[in-house]
Amino acid sequence: MGSAIGSKMAPPYANLFMAQLEENFLVIDDQIHNSQIPRDTLLDYKEKTENIRVPIVVTYNPQLNIIRKIARDLQPMLHADTRLKQIFLELPLLFYRQPPNLRKMIVRSALPTTTKAGTFPCNRCETCKYILCKDQVPIPNTQKVYTILDYYSCASCNVVYMFTCTTTSCSTGGIYIGETGQKLRTRMNHHRHKINNKSCDTPVGQHFCSQNHSLQDMQILILKGYFKTERERKIYEFKCMELFNTLRQGLNLEIKQNCLGIP
Repeated sequence: MGSAIGSKMAPPYANLFMAQLEENFLVIDDQIHNSQIPRDTLLDYKEKTENIRVPIVVTYNPQLNIIRKIARDLQPMLHADTRLKQIFLELPLLFYRQPPNLRKMIVRSALPTTTKAGTFPCNRCETCKYILCKDQVPIPNTQKVYTILDYYSCASCNVVYMFTCTTTSCSTGGIYIGETGQKLRTRMNHHRHKINNKSCDTPVGQHFCSQNHSLQDMQILILKGYFKTERERKIYEFKCMELFNTLRQGLNLEIKQNCLGIP
């Protein structure tokens, strides 16, 4: 029997409940005072005794209630063996694991985490068709590879990226290392605009506008992201230029010339 909120009977029911609750607390207080136990003793930290009982965990089933009786009946058999007696000094502790239910089967408790590494298309922009889905990149003129450790996409920002050329006749190797604080697809729009307009004022535009080259020969991937500062990103960009030798044989030659003051 219940009483709706706001009904005339609700306040009397509430008063009865509070009266009963207060009476219970008074009984507890009386028991504490009558026990003659000092307050300091009650507040002292009590060391927990070590539990040496072996736990047994099973998936709950109503028919498993007999397990406790079985364990109790077979305890003397365990004590008959010297080694088992040292392990099972007392009756095992029985714990029940919640069985699978419909909610667990149809509802995920957490979103799945992405464990793939590399650069992947977002399937929502023009850059997707140029994405190179690899987690390892061979370093030219060596037997080593560069391993990408994190997951990236066209929407990733604050990254150091790499352009590669699929044309095998590239004298420069067709590799360009760049960095951007923007999203990769935003930066890619700039490069694509230069190539489509036959603009040769950038290394990427000059390369992919040259003979036997086109925008379709371009592939792009992210080497690293999640930088804390712009300076850290630029330093890592230069390290990648040296690693892939793009300052001497690559599309970053213009950067080296600018640093050395070569016209």
